[in-house]
Amino acid sequence: MSISNKFNEIPTLHKRIFAVIVFFVFFFILIFYGDNSYVKTVEYSNKITELQTEIKANRDSAIIYQDKLNSLNTNKEELERIAREQYGMKRPNEDVYITDIK
Repeated sequence: MSISNKFNEIPTLHKRIFAVIVFFVFFFILIFYGDNSYVKTVEYSNKITELQTEIKANRDSAIIYQDKLNSLNTNKEELERIAREQYGMKRPNEDVYITDIK
């Protein structure tokens, strides 16, 4: 008896049930397992969105710092003000008095 004869002896209902089971197992594997699964695809999509938001924020802050740098390079009064206020620098032969106002 050959395999094709044995296959033909199986009732049609059993063949259909087997096909449905195989389909659902394959569908389950596609959704939940592997790097190309639906779950991983959603996780990757969320991560991409998060990284794109971070890139936009970094670009915005880079623009702000570039503007500050350009301002310091072109405006000598602003450069002197920041040097005096933030770094405590002074001109030679100049006395600086620091008062603590609360």
